[in-house]
Amino acid sequence: SAATSLSPTGCLISGNHVKTLSPTPGANQFFLVANPYASPVLPSSLSGNNLKNTFWMWDASAGSDVNNGLGIYVGFDRENNTYSVVGGSTGFGGSGTTLTRIESGQAFFAQAIDAVTPATILFDEDDKSNSLGGGMFGPTTPSATKEPGTLRLTLQQPSNTAAMRVLDGAVDF
Repeated sequence: SAATSLSPTGCLISGNHVKTLSPTPGANQFFLVANPYASPVLPSSLSGNNLKNTFWMWDASAGSDVNNGLGIYVGFDRENNTYSVVGGSTGFGGSGTTLTRIESGQAFFAQAIDAVTPATILFDEDDKSNSLGGGMFGPTTPSATKEPGTLRLTLQQPSNTAAMRVLDGAVDF
């Protein structure tokens, strides 16, 4: 490997930013929504219309008790300002904490309530944070138990037992 320098181009997005999500016929559609800022924002600071209360986001640092520490989706309940992690894992969101941020370049899933009214999400300039990243894109320190340079992707479904049922997966070395 060699050192790489990335040079972004374009204008920074500033000010309030509204994302309009126009569902097609059928309620309960999911939308992938990206943080438009070059700064993290707290999901608790986002407001919107025609949205279910839970945002779903990837927690790359979920503890070793779930999915072998390879990460998992967490739900953020906007009404109660809490996280829920399938299997009760600890990690970046952890169960019931409010530390998780939506990092610059990160996206999350939002679900529209009905298909008649467009859903909206407001990103407010005042919601930006100047704090350092919280490990959403991976652990802040590498794990000695994982192979360096390996990407693992697993699609799982909760089962009636304590274990998750693996549906599909891929490994890239």
